[in-house]
Amino acid sequence: YISIAFPDGAVTVLPCCINDDNIVAGGFTDADGILHGFYGPPDGSNYTLFDLDDGTTPEARAILNDGSITGLSLGGFVFGEGFYRSPTGKVKILQDPNGNVQDGVVQGGNDKGTYVGDYLDTDGSTRLGFEGKKGKYKKAFTLPGLEGVTSTNPRQINNNNVVAGGYIDSSGIQHGFVLKGKKLTSFDAPGSVNVTTAEGINDAGQVSGLYTDGSSNRHAFLYDVSTGDFTAIDPGNGSTAQEAWGINNQGLIVGDTDS
Repeated sequence: YISIAFPDGAVTVLPCCINDDNIVAGGFTDADGILHGFYGPPDGSNYTLFDLDDGTTPEARAILNDGSITGLSLGGFVFGEGFYRSPTGKVKILQDPNGNVQDGVVQGGNDKGTYVGDYLDTDGSTRLGFEGKKGKYKKAFTLPGLEGVTSTNPRQINNNNVVAGGYIDSSGIQHGFVLKGKKLTSFDAPGSVNVTTAEGINDAGQVSGLYTDGSSNRHAFLYDVSTGDFTAIDPGNGSTAQEAWGINNQGLIVGDTDS
């Protein structure tokens, strides 16, 4: 385990992603509780900090190998205002098929520039999955063969077009999933109670994510799609809230804990 350096002025930091050049990105809060985005080498030697021009507060959720960033900003939204930041720093606020600003989570993408995420439907409760590219909505993302799903939350698409994420069923339980073509693998981590979700997947089919136990404590895991094996990710610092976020093609995972 390697600690990720705090950006200058940070009180808390949430690193959400790592690309194949080992560049991390995420969000941090300053002493005034204001959220900002950041990216750079994990030792903090060359961080770039950024905000959005509309005054909302950004949190990077993925950094692609071309340097583009996807994420969400939190001001005035239920989940967050989705955005795409180009490698040159130009930001586009994401819109749904009806031209509304997406209120949801935008996360990981592949080398073709395709990324995935979700947004709140007009009914105010259902979250719909989607695929996008360069700040534009491309198509809906759905899970085949499932009924009664109230929230579809894709979180990463790899270079083999395999998608990992989570969904909530009709009873309110959250499960992880991996979708390869039309083949859907739904999974729950051992010991999970109510929540299992994937946050990242690399080209080897290694999935990073989290689950909650009976005391609602969060635990991070690594899941191998080919073998079905789970590996606990625990830095051993006594924390009761852990989350594994993005994973790159070297198998490096970024995560956070509460201590």
